[in-house]
Amino acid sequence: MPQFEMIWAFAGQFGITIVVAVGAAWALFRYLGDKWITNKFDESLETFKHAQSQEIERLRFKINTAFDRMVKLNNQEFEILPEIWNRMIDVYSATMAFVSPFQSYPDLDRLTTIELEHFLSQSKLHDYQKDDLRSAVLKLDLYTEMIFWHNYQEVDQKRSHFEQYHQTKGLFIQEDLYVEIKKLADLIWEALSEARFEKQYPNPRAGRYEKAEKLRAEGPTLRDSIWNSIRSKLWETASL
Repeated sequence: MPQFEMIWAFAGQFGITIVVAVGAAWALFRYLGDKWITNKFDESLETFKHAQSQEIERLRFKINTAFDRMVKLNNQEFEILPEIWNRMIDVYSATMAFVSPFQSYPDLDRLTTIELEHFLSQSKLHDYQKDDLRSAVLKLDLYTEMIFWHNYQEVDQKRSHFEQYHQTKGLFIQEDLYVEIKKLADLIWEALSEARFEKQYPNPRAGRYEKAEKLRAEGPTLRDSIWNSIRSKLWETASL
């Protein structure tokens, strides 16, 4: 190193002994070595601080992003869950009534002309159907046939209204709840499809309305479970 050569030259000019020169060289080495180590340490420390700062910023961004996403999802849930419950319970109640084996109708064959006209004025039958009913001999049989399809269309529209919302908003519903709602939706669809098929192609037999029976057997438990899940999630969201 140039520094040591300078020391030897200086020592030779002034007659400094080799021991003194070596001592001076060692002191210079210690000084330069300590300075080099200190510089390297400072450089490493700055590099470490910079890396730590970047990591902290990355984690802060990740946490903020996750929190923002969670808030948005909770807001979506808070709006979607009450709406999907309203649509679901609407079609569920309508379907249960529609597929019930106990249906009641007025005895149209015994009504007077005035009573029949009053009944028809409040009926949802089309005008041409009302005319057909007025002239029918077996008015009750014709009425039950006609009103079945009116009721079916109303319930099926409720089902479509509910299922479309469930499918389009399903991304914002947690998986376990989505599956429960889907299961009840399938039970409703199967019971309605069965009723329509049996009306079009009547075939009296054992187990003819097994899908309706399954809805009556499993529907209430599923409905209550969904109610509890939605209520729990809404109150959980409201407390955030």
